[in-house]
Amino acid sequence: MGSIAITKHLPAAVEGLFDAIARPATWARWSGFHRDFVGEPPERLYSGASLVSTVTLLGVTGEVRWTVSAAAEPNLMVLSGRGKASTACEFTYLLRPVAGGTELTAGGDFRGPFLTGYVSKALEQHGREQLGEALDRLAALVGPVPAATDPSSERRQT
Repeated sequence: MGSIAITKHLPAAVEGLFDAIARPATWARWSGFHRDFVGEPPERLYSGASLVSTVTLLGVTGEVRWTVSAAAEPNLMVLSGRGKASTACEFTYLLRPVAGGTELTAGGDFRGPFLTGYVSKALEQHGREQLGEALDRLAALVGPVPAATDPSSERRQT
């Protein structure tokens, strides 16, 4: 078993970030793990939705059948995945509005008979790097927080 997690302050509105995460059509533009879909994914994710995608970690590509186990707009998205060889994962995005943008915590746990020891540690290190880069691309895709919705701009004006 292994896990990765990262928390970043992103200069983007929580609603825009959640919307991009919830729309699989955007994943190729920001996710470092996602490669393609098998079949048509839903236009927008919701609790109970499912889709199949190909993902790549450490140069290994495989199919994952995802189910949205929780979706609470605009703050939480949890995807549970099943792959080949009894591998499983759960990936969580937790978004909280803060001055100047959003604090986004993203992370996942993965398990399977071959994900032990060295392989697990390598997946954790590589996964953290890919996830950090992915969150930066996600923020760039969504764009900066408009001044009118930035809570810190209200404090400066009063």
